[in-house]
Amino acid sequence: MRRWVSGLHDRLHPRRSDYAGWRSVLQRIFRHVIDVALAVIALSLPATSQAEPFSAADGPSIYDTVPIQVKHNPYQNQWDRVVHSASRSNPISEFARNLSSVQRVSYVNKAVNDAIAYKDDAVNWRTGDHWATASETLLRGSGDCEDFAILKMQLLSAAGISANDMYLVVGNDLVARTAHAILVVRVDGGLWTLDNRNDEIHLANNDPDFRPLVSLSAGKAWAHGYKANIDMGSDRGTDNISPINKSSKLAAMIAAQSSGVSVKL
Repeated sequence: MRRWVSGLHDRLHPRRSDYAGWRSVLQRIFRHVIDVALAVIALSLPATSQAEPFSAADGPSIYDTVPIQVKHNPYQNQWDRVVHSASRSNPISEFARNLSSVQRVSYVNKAVNDAIAYKDDAVNWRTGDHWATASETLLRGSGDCEDFAILKMQLLSAAGISANDMYLVVGNDLVARTAHAILVVRVDGGLWTLDNRNDEIHLANNDPDFRPLVSLSAGKAWAHGYKANIDMGSDRGTDNISPINKSSKLAAMIAAQSSGVSVKL
C-alpha cells in the first residue's frame, strides 16, 4: 500500500528532474518548429533575395536528390578526424596519375576493392562505429564500407583529384536494410559512384536500392531531400513534374531535419 501511495504521489508531484527532461524535449520540438518556419519564410522570398545556402549548385545532385547545405551532421567528428589525415602516395596512386580522369577513378575503385577485405567495425575495431584513416585501413588490410570510401578518396587525392570534387555519401541500402557509404567523384562533367560492392564505377543516377542521406566533402556537408513531383499551382497533378523548385527545396530541408542534421540558414 505504501508503495502504491508513493507511486501516486510521484505521479501527482513530478520530480524536478522530470520537469528538466520535459523542458529539454519541448525545447527541441520548439527549435524544430522554428527551423521549419524559417525555411518556409526564406523559401517564400523572391529568388533575388534567396540566401546562398539554399543553392544546390555546389552540392552533389545524385540519385535524383536535392542537396541542401547543413551546418551540423551526426558524422562530423568522425569526418574531421579522417579528412585531415595525410594523403600519402603509394603504387596505386602513382600508377593512377598516368591515367585519364575516368580511368583513374575506375582503377582506384577496383584496386582498393581487390586489396582490402570487408570487415565490420565490431570485428575490426571492437566498437560500434569507427571511421579509419587510409593508413589504418592499409595497415589492417580490411575495413567496412566507409573505410573503403575514405581510402579511395585519399588515394585519388594523392593521384591529383581535387578534394572539392569528392564526396563521401552516407545513406541507406534499401535491399540489405542497413546503413551504407560510397564515394562519389566528379570528373569530366559527371558524378561517378565508387562502391566496395561493385568493381565497376557508374554514374550516380537514380538507384532504387540506395537512398543518400548526407554527403561530406572538403569543409562542407549536405543533407539529401527528394524532388516534389507535384506542381501545387497546377491542376495536372503528377503529370506536371517541375524542376528543383521552392517546394522541393522545402521538402529537402524537412528531410534534413528528420535525418538529425541542422539546416544552414
